[in-house]
This record gives sequence, C-alpha cells and structure tokens, in this order.
Amino acid sequence: MKFRGIFMQSEKRNGNGRIYPYAELKPEIDRFIEEMVNTDRALQELEHPESSEIDPTRACARILRLEEDNKQWIGESVIICSDEKFGIKGTLCGDTLAALA
Repeated sequence: MKFRGIFMQSEKRNGNGRIYPYAELKPEIDRFIEEMVNTDRALQELEHPESSEIDPTRACARILRLEEDNKQWIGESVIICSDEKFGIKGTLCGDTLAALA
C-alpha cells in the first residue's frame, strides 16, 4: 500500500512548533533525496523518533519519492510489512528491498 502527502514544509510552523527556513531546509532535503531516497534507504517510523536517525527495526514505511512544490515537499511512501514468523523485520510489500534487518 502506498500513501502520498506533504512530508516537509518550510516557512510554516510545524506540529512540533518549529519553523524551518527554506534556505536551510532545501539543501538538506536535496542531500537526503540523493543519499537516501534515490538509494532505496529512506525509512520512516510510525512515531516521531527522538533523533533524525531512523531505527530500521522500527520502520513502518519507505519513502519512494520527494518532490518540491512551493517550499514544501510532497512525498510518496510504501508501507513496510513485517514477517515475525521468520524473524525478518522490514520486508517490503511488493517492492525492491528484501529485508532491513
């Protein structure tokens, strides 16, 4: 299952009360897209993690793409399945990665 929506916004107060300036956010997101999204390693956790490092054992989705649209980034992700029976956490439903851990 895939979902699409706003993943990041600049110049607006977010749910954590932060406002990210566009000039600071854009190069970081460009780097994230190049290093993580384009290499199929961009993961998401269900709850907002304490740090910017995502724990693969807690991942719930993988970001497939991020596109800028008027100082915000629209993303598309695929839900990650978990196969506890075989001890494999992070097998993707119908996608490219076999396992994360």
